[in-house]
Amino acid sequence: MYKTKEAFTLVELLVVISIIAILMGILVPALQSARAQGQSVVCRTHLRNLGVALTIYIEDNDGWLPAAEPRDKTDETSGDNWYMNQGFMAGMGVDPQFDDRGEIIGPPAGRSILTCPSHRHPNMTRDEAPMFPPQERPYALSYTMNGTLRLSSRGGSLGSYRRADEFKKPAETLALCDGNGYLSARSIVFYEACPEHNFEYRHRGSLNVLMLDGHTGAKSEQDIPMGRASRYEHFWSEKKN
Repeated sequence: MYKTKEAFTLVELLVVISIIAILMGILVPALQSARAQGQSVVCRTHLRNLGVALTIYIEDNDGWLPAAEPRDKTDETSGDNWYMNQGFMAGMGVDPQFDDRGEIIGPPAGRSILTCPSHRHPNMTRDEAPMFPPQERPYALSYTMNGTLRLSSRGGSLGSYRRADEFKKPAETLALCDGNGYLSARSIVFYEACPEHNFEYRHRGSLNVLMLDGHTGAKSEQDIPMGRASRYEHFWSEKKN
């Protein structure tokens, strides 16, 4: 006589489902945390490689730093926009886009060294409606450059560039970081005014930074000195002797 197999009872089935739900509740946050940590590591690697490209640019240009943005801030395709600087881009190992006339469009449209994996839409400008609604751009960009006094063309010294060796504490001076701008301040951060909002704290309340000496790290909003009184701090700049 054959024995009949006993089926799960409803109670047993509910217990199994409950155990699975508990395990999912434990595992999913852990997986999300691991994924976020992995994205942050990749982001820092990108910034570190940008630091290598910056070093190459400085060596190739007799010690001069690149500009962060042009004198005419509306000139999107100017080579003085750091992400349009073909010499700098060559050190990054990325090929710029060109239109049919051979004029530069910008960095690659897809993911590259210039994009953070935590940035969901790197081809969109910052969303600050209603004044600055997001707009699509033909390239992808996740990082911003320090646009403060004499490090680029902001802060009352338009077009006044500086040599890297003028900065006495490069390990404390910001070069590039996680960020996103709007059309009139596309790729810079600043100690005051509108560009101060271009920081993007994508990594659990922190942003990844590349300092002028080439090392990377993470900063919270509280770590960043803001306001006009901070403009000569080593983080932003320092007075030119």
